[in-house]
Amino acid sequence: MYRIFEAMKTYLINGLMLACILLFVFSCSSDEGPSSTEGTLLDLEDIDTPVLSDDSNTDCINSEVFNDDFVGTACCVQRLTELNIGGKIEYAYFTNLEAPTFEWSVRSGDIEIASGARSNVVSIRLGESFSGGEIYILGTGTEGLDDGLVCGQPISIVVE
Repeated sequence: MYRIFEAMKTYLINGLMLACILLFVFSCSSDEGPSSTEGTLLDLEDIDTPVLSDDSNTDCINSEVFNDDFVGTACCVQRLTELNIGGKIEYAYFTNLEAPTFEWSVRSGDIEIASGARSNVVSIRLGESFSGGEIYILGTGTEGLDDGLVCGQPISIVVE
């Protein structure tokens, strides 16, 4: 008798749980048209991805920096990675100065120097509110005839 009572109790509990689940499922579905929360997720096509550009060189190898016949001070900045907001962007500075020191700086805009401020390769990040700005690199020669000579170049980054 006790086993029958336990079996009936188990069936009753399982039946109540099934009824609660069915009630929940059917109370959450609706055929009444769109709900007030429909359409709150953004479609990727609706997001405006800013188009960024800069005035750095695409290839410094053909610049005066590497031209043995060029007489004078020359420098060239080349972007190494794609422009993007929030991610790392790298620029490389090339010069014909002897044993140069390097100094990268932010002149304007929501730009952060992430690493390499005193190296020939710098990593920067554009902030979420970036709408345009400028970085600057100054190379200074430290040896021989180049001691004290400088070659600097601004790089403007714009949102098109």
